[in-house]
Amino acid sequence: MDLSSVKHTMARDTLLYLPAKVIEGLVGFLTISLYTGYFAPGVYGYYTYVNTTVNIGFLLLMGWLMHACYRYVNSFKTRQRLTLFYSTAFSLWAGISLAVILACLLSLPVIHRLYAPWLAQLVFFSVLMFVTYSATQVLFSILGATRRIRLNISLSVFSVTAKLIVTTLLVLAKRELAQLSPVSAVISSVAVDAVVIAVVIWRLRVYRYIKIKLFSKRVLKRFLGYSLPLMGVSVTMSLLNLSDRYVISPLCGTEQLAVYAANYSVASSVFTMIMLAVMRGVYPSILKTWKKSNKAETEYLLSQGVRYFLIISLPSVVGLSVLSGAVARVFFKNPLYLSGSFVMIWVSIGMFFLGLTEYCNKAWELTSNTKPVLKNSLLSGLFNLASNLILVPVFGFGAAAVNTTASYILYFTLSFLGGRKLLKWHLPLASYARIAGSSALLGAVLLAALAFIEPSIYAVAFLVILGAALYISALYFSGEIRSEAAALKNRLVFSLKRQKSD
Repeated sequence: MDLSSVKHTMARDTLLYLPAKVIEGLVGFLTISLYTGYFAPGVYGYYTYVNTTVNIGFLLLMGWLMHACYRYVNSFKTRQRLTLFYSTAFSLWAGISLAVILACLLSLPVIHRLYAPWLAQLVFFSVLMFVTYSATQVLFSILGATRRIRLNISLSVFSVTAKLIVTTLLVLAKRELAQLSPVSAVISSVAVDAVVIAVVIWRLRVYRYIKIKLFSKRVLKRFLGYSLPLMGVSVTMSLLNLSDRYVISPLCGTEQLAVYAANYSVASSVFTMIMLAVMRGVYPSILKTWKKSNKAETEYLLSQGVRYFLIISLPSVVGLSVLSGAVARVFFKNPLYLSGSFVMIWVSIGMFFLGLTEYCNKAWELTSNTKPVLKNSLLSGLFNLASNLILVPVFGFGAAAVNTTASYILYFTLSFLGGRKLLKWHLPLASYARIAGSSALLGAVLLAALAFIEPSIYAVAFLVILGAALYISALYFSGEIRSEAAALKNRLVFSLKRQKSD
């Protein structure tokens, strides 16, 4: 196998995903800024509850299905086998969704009678949000695994942008409702996700392959064999990622939860963007190489994936940590949210280690032995929950941010030490030095610039562009990305020549 060609394919795919994810991140920042303005802090706290609960519900009930579809869709090549795959996957999604909707309908009269009509309405639309969100996550995983990159990118950007636009229109139409309930944001999520689902089903012609009577127990068994331990991982990852919300609110109040969640979301949106861009760019090639039973080549490609992640994520940690105060002043109109800007720093560090952990876990995922992932995430999740219960009452939501970082570092340490027994990713010390040195240069320039620039959206944008240009230049002149730059230049020259000849 030509590893150089595969490496450049991984780099190219990552570069295709990254600009789209940057756009998503920018729209995400704008969304956080506007939502914290549209909704009072207490109401935004309710929206945080809805998002957290939908995410946990998805992880518990549907996360295993998403992982199974991503892992196995490329194993079903023929029309007959694709029919078995999609019929089974759709039946599982539909069955779980109907069960959740039925449970909601049974509980709504009680909620309406004991609490308030607006809360019953919020619960109803939140359940619909779970149904549509779970479907989009499964379909996006299939697009990623089959390398339908352009469709994946365009729909991802459309999704975040359209949700913001629809929410804004609904808030403007029902501004008085926005002071009581975040239901407008939930409705926009449901509507836009429904459009995305329809487009993916149409473009992939999924409807041709769905026949409920062809539900396959054999396919289900294969799904469960790989994903059953991941159901436990979903529970433990909920403890690790999201349990702090349920600790902060009863102990500190929904306003403090809103402050914590808003600042947390700024950092998490940046690193979720990076993690998805790099992993979707590199994992299909890693999986394809692993199927050819070539461990050495798989380790090489895995190492390159880690390298790409470090190149993008380490300067993001440095940049966001330095600019956290300025970012908070720019994006949050309510001064209450500024007190939590330090949360961005801790969350950035924590999610950096979470991203590295994903590459450690690939050793077990590729061998279809995900039980160690369950054990490691369980220990880390329990540590996070226990730390929050002990420290949040004493130190407030700031302790939750520190605990999250400590839990992610523990998760990484356990996964790194265990995963290396199966697959090792290894990079030259010079690569670590060049990436760290370039990131340090970025941080120093940003710190110096902040002393002379008054924070504004234009100033922050200028500093980000300046920092990125300096960082990329440092990487290039140090030799770290010279081969990728040459490959990109050759590809552009080839494309231009082909366009002229056409």
